Amino acid sequence: VDILTLHVPKTKETTGMIDREVLKALGTKGYLVNAARGGIVLEKDLLWALDNKLIAGAAIDTFETEPKPNAALIKHDNVYCSPHIGASTLEAQIAIGHTVADQIGKALEGGVVDYHVNLPEVGVIDQPIMKAYSTLAEKLGSLVGQILDFNPQSVQFQYRGDISELDNSIIRLSWMKGYLNKVVDDYVSFVNVGRHMDRLGIKVDEKVDPGFSSYNSALKILVRGAQGQQMTVGGVVFENRHLRLTLINDFHFEVEPTGNMLLIANHDRPGVIGDVGQYLAKSNVNISGFNLSRNVKGGMAMAVVSIDQTLSPQNLKDLKSLPNVEVAKAIWI
Repeated sequence: VDILTLHVPKTKETTGMIDREVLKALGTKGYLVNAARGGIVLEKDLLWALDNKLIAGAAIDTFETEPKPNAALIKHDNVYCSPHIGASTLEAQIAIGHTVADQIGKALEGGVVDYHVNLPEVGVIDQPIMKAYSTLAEKLGSLVGQILDFNPQSVQFQYRGDISELDNSIIRLSWMKGYLNKVVDDYVSFVNVGRHMDRLGIKVDEKVDPGFSSYNSALKILVRGAQGQQMTVGGVVFENRHLRLTLINDFHFEVEPTGNMLLIANHDRPGVIGDVGQYLAKSNVNISGFNLSRNVKGGMAMAVVSIDQTLSPQNLKDLKSLPNVEVAKAIWI
């Protein structure tokens, strides 16, 4: 006697994989057992095989249509049924309890649970690289929400390198959540970010670049306004845990996006760094990191300054009044 048992998830690849050809190959002494998922077996083909005595019988715990399965199938003399109770063993119930506790912890911390019922756009987030890039994306969204000076009309997500071959929906949702938390007054969650974006009239599209080779993976976001305005931010993750802000418009950095930061845009002239440092020192603001970038010699420069405390509106006004300084904005991530 041959017995074919199914123990696979229901995916695009497994849906309908047990059809007439498989059942005929099982043979007249063969039995089929499906305790996996409904839809993996084509039930019309199974009923055909049973009626024509091409297999000896079947045992089914999951069906294509529940709670009303195919009546002809469950009444068949050679079919043994159970009402989808595969998860009712003691071991399964203990595992479910551990899973529920773990998911409650994620939800309370503001994360995305792995087995959601109201977030259909996202699959199970089971790869460290996706968890890391979703965190980076939320931080980049928060940054954009704090420094953008125009109303965005569209956002393009560019997935580069290894992450371009994965399901990046959680990255997209995370960026939206980070951005919207800074620009709307209503409650923002992974569930409702799409509605918020629609309400703001912001269109979203995505682009992949698997041939990107500067890093193993990278994320780039392009924000456009109705009047031709444009802003670009980007970042990378090293070793699935070290998050770095690497791009703001034409300026390249390698900054850990965390805590209080000061963004300075200025004409590339001597003395600006000294003026900014002296002002912060006089204001008793300690600098913990200073990252400087310029597009061309004598053109524009940008600095991302990590600091130990928040700046007041007066601090920002004073900094902007310094010679050659065009922009001074506070960021908290």
